[in-house]
Amino acid sequence: MRLNHVIPCLIFLIPLSQLMGQWTPIGLESEGISSIVIDLHNPNVIYASAIFPADSEGVSGIFKSIDGGITWDTIYHGWDMHLTIHPDSSNILYATEWATPVIKTTDGGTTWFKSDSGITIGVECVGGGNICISPQNPLIMYAGTSCIGGGPMYRSTDGGKFWTIIYEPAVVIGIDPDSSQRAYMGTSWDCYVYRSTDEGYSWISSGFRSGGPGGFAFGRPSSTIYLASSHSNSFPKGIFKSTDAGITWSNIINEIPGNYCNATCIVNRRNNNPDDIFIGTNIWSVDGSDSGQTFGVYRSTDGGDSWFNFGLDSIRVHVLGISPDENTLYAGVLFPDYGRRAGIYKRDLVTHVRESGGKVHEFMLGQNYPNPWNPSTKLSFVIGHSSFVTLKVYDVLGQEIAVLVNERKQPGEHKVTWNAEGVPSGVYFYRLVAGEFVDTKKMVLVK
Repeated sequence: MRLNHVIPCLIFLIPLSQLMGQWTPIGLESEGISSIVIDLHNPNVIYASAIFPADSEGVSGIFKSIDGGITWDTIYHGWDMHLTIHPDSSNILYATEWATPVIKTTDGGTTWFKSDSGITIGVECVGGGNICISPQNPLIMYAGTSCIGGGPMYRSTDGGKFWTIIYEPAVVIGIDPDSSQRAYMGTSWDCYVYRSTDEGYSWISSGFRSGGPGGFAFGRPSSTIYLASSHSNSFPKGIFKSTDAGITWSNIINEIPGNYCNATCIVNRRNNNPDDIFIGTNIWSVDGSDSGQTFGVYRSTDGGDSWFNFGLDSIRVHVLGISPDENTLYAGVLFPDYGRRAGIYKRDLVTHVRESGGKVHEFMLGQNYPNPWNPSTKLSFVIGHSSFVTLKVYDVLGQEIAVLVNERKQPGEHKVTWNAEGVPSGVYFYRLVAGEFVDTKKMVLVK
């Protein structure tokens, strides 16, 4: 099934002090999104899974886009789906499902087969839990199951062929990105956080208890760990931080003004700036009782010392994803919110360019709007210091089609309109060059 849509929002520029960029819906509005993964070698290839349909039009399952979210294909029909991608192969993905605990594809989602030997499912315990792969040793995997209050956590040491229970009940696993030996687990019934230093063979309690764990993020060095947690009346919730590889933890935020900090997901820009952290906030209430709170995405650029609102106000964000180059942030919505729909949103992140003298400047090339378009579209960009700027349009063969900017520009926000009258329909690329900053994005002209 192909889901086509035109992005229904306006792009406008806001001050640099607010870290430019706006959230754009990119489809799957009828799906309750549970995971978002991006191809590590092609950021235009995006996979998403749904726990369940968000409304009567949803179909639930696994979805794939090969054009950055402009169109989506349903590549698997299922219920309570969670997804992960192999770190070394774009075509290998695993997913947990309600009826079949673990499924696998080796051809980018065209065909799927069971990969759940050793996982026992009962009346109350089925598939559909968190799943992840070790970046350093892809043979090591962890998969959770859905039970009342949380199901068993399974582990595989042979790439998903056979699984054994490591803990019950557990919710999420965080694997150290630098070492397959170290992993961290958040549990549900007892709410303790555990750590392993032997590839998941044994687990040690930190003695620390939090609310329902929502995910882990790792700094540099990886002994710095962040944990998001939520929905607990018995134990603290919010964002927790460890600087000693999970031995001790401290609560670095337990409340954001207007938000009780039900932090359901967390990611950071580990390669570019590990102190740049994003959390999604949500609550499991679906009856409108949370209408007085300010949900959405929050950001810290100083390792969690301070936080500010980063958009999607009053939207209950369930999952976050970040592109391999860490320049695009994705947010998945589980429930429709006060007139808004569910689905996936994305936001371009500012790129920081450091000069030889050490001074940091902010640059960004925004996504054009509308996209697809006919006959004109708007493009926006931000430059951090006075630069000679070129903004050119190319076709898929690399031939130059139009020159939109070719002059020195002052620092700040700029926008330009391209009228493509007389240009044939097709896929085009626009490329911004401003000093050392270079970025290219794709757009589609439809006539």
